[in-house]
Amino acid sequence: MMTDGFRIVEKWIDILNRKAVHEVGEVFHDTGRVHYPGLADAQGPTEIGNLLQPFFTAFPDLHSSIEDIFSSTDGRVVGRFLTSGTHSAPFMGMEATGKTISIEGIAVFQLKDGKVVEEWNLDDIHTLARQIGLLPG
Repeated sequence: MMTDGFRIVEKWIDILNRKAVHEVGEVFHDTGRVHYPGLADAQGPTEIGNLLQPFFTAFPDLHSSIEDIFSSTDGRVVGRFLTSGTHSAPFMGMEATGKTISIEGIAVFQLKDGKVVEEWNLDDIHTLARQIGLLPG
């Protein structure tokens, strides 16, 4: 059964895939927060868009798909995602390699009044770093 939470997460993935940072506010509350533990946090649609822009620049064909999605009765949605793209511009201090990345991630979304108030992400950055040569493979 498709819930409102599922639709919000699907819309978020669509925004990310289109790199439509000007639409972040359609999914996130004005004070909504995104957490990438060990990497960065951002609050509010503008800051969230600014956080994502370096990824979109480094991987212009970046694409995410929803592999699994679950919802709870307390307004949380959990998704498992697969993200791929080509390393086409500098990223994390490394010049473009032209290599393709494919990483998995899990995100937990806290929803309120039809928008995201918190998103916690655990992406496989280790695999990404290995795939572009930042770490030995």
